[in-house]
Amino acid sequence: MQELIRQLEALKSQIAEAMTKLGIEVDQKEAQNLRNRSAKPDFWSDPTRASTQSKRLAQLDRHIDSWTSLATDAEEALELSKLEQSGPNNDLL
Repeated sequence: MQELIRQLEALKSQIAEAMTKLGIEVDQKEAQNLRNRSAKPDFWSDPTRASTQSKRLAQLDRHIDSWTSLATDAEEALELSKLEQSGPNNDLL
């Protein structure tokens, strides 16, 4: 179990490093900017631009969600492994 925990910790670190290299934080800021723009009343006054921005937002959201979901899954697997290693918890029964 200790080896699994070590591997999951390494995976978590690698995911965080990949997210940094891929600029996920920058993408999150861009997505928020696009959300703010799309909330303005005149957003659809230029349908072509609005459509392009909406597609970009959808693309960013998919990209961001895939990486944040992966990071969450790794974190949860790590926590579950640590719980398993600590033994049964009679409080949960």
